[in-house]
Amino acid sequence: MKNEKLRKLLASFVDFQIIRDDYIAKKPQECAVMHTVSLTKSAYSAYRTVETTEESIKEQATRLVYAYFQIDFYAPTQARAEEMASELLEVIVFKKRHELVRSGFGLSEDEIEIKDLTFLEGSQYIYRFSFDVEINWRETSERVRQLIKDVKVEVENG
Repeated sequence: MKNEKLRKLLASFVDFQIIRDDYIAKKPQECAVMHTVSLTKSAYSAYRTVETTEESIKEQATRLVYAYFQIDFYAPTQARAEEMASELLEVIVFKKRHELVRSGFGLSEDEIEIKDLTFLEGSQYIYRFSFDVEINWRETSERVRQLIKDVKVEVENG
C-alpha cells in the first residue's frame, strides 16, 4: 500500500524509527508514529484506452489521492522529541522533497506547524511533539471491457 511505502521512505531519511499507528509490539523509547487521519480520492479523470483486441478493450483511469497524516514524536527528553519533529519536517519540506516526488509523492501544503503536546493528559509518554502533513499521489486503475461480437435477435410469434 502507498501509505506503507511512504512510511518506509520517510524512515530511510532519518535516524529514528517511524512506525505505524497499529504497531502492536512495545513502542521504542524514541520513535515517530504515523497516523493516517483521512484519505480523499478525486473523481476519475477521463479513461484512456491502453490496449484493444478483437475481444476486449483495456482502459485506464488515474485519480489523485490526498492523504492527511498526523506524525507524533516520542523521546526520553523534550529537546530530543522536538529535534526529531524538526528533522523530519525539514526532510519533507526541503532536504528530500525531490526524492519524495521521484517516488510518486507530492506535498500538498508546505506550511506545517509543529505542536508541543508534552503535557497532554493521559499520554503514556511525557515528551511528545506532533505535526500534520498532507501528501498526495496518483493512483491508476484498469478495467477490461468485453466487446460484443454477435447479436442474436429472436422474435416470438403471436
